[in-house]
Amino acid sequence: MSHIYSAIKITFHKITGTIAMLSEWVLLIITISIFYDVVMRYVFNSPTIWATELSEFLLVFITFIGIAELQKRKSNINMDYFFNKFSPRIRKYVAIINSLFLLIFSAIVTTEAYMLITAAYKYNYRTNTLLSIPLVIPYSLVMIGMFLLLLQAIIDIEEAISTDLNPKSK
Repeated sequence: MSHIYSAIKITFHKITGTIAMLSEWVLLIITISIFYDVVMRYVFNSPTIWATELSEFLLVFITFIGIAELQKRKSNINMDYFFNKFSPRIRKYVAIINSLFLLIFSAIVTTEAYMLITAAYKYNYRTNTLLSIPLVIPYSLVMIGMFLLLLQAIIDIEEAISTDLNPKSK
């Protein structure tokens, strides 16, 4: 059973790693589109109708789709100063509790995003801009990202529980 779990975990980490690399390219696209819009607006006095909205949706992509990779790398905001003052046993329990809260939070947001997606699809919600983009798209990005974070929280809980605190076994 642990072999299957390890394979799933490795596959999941490959997916989140690929998404993180994709997020870097998306950031480049945002930069180029904003630069283009600024040049068109202030140099040629002809602003685009798409650059701002595209940048907003791509920012949602980066924020939510990349959040699981951020959690995997433990690159989120931490209170390391206080956390490192705890004994290894207390750190283990704090990590488990923190991951449980993360699991609950991401499950709630995933569920709520799913409900938003179904409503947006049913009633054909769209942005109130010239592009009139279906709101199912950004809502889906939120749901997918938070679901990936939920899976990462499960992995974090498993890793914290299986942490060996016995110094003789190291």
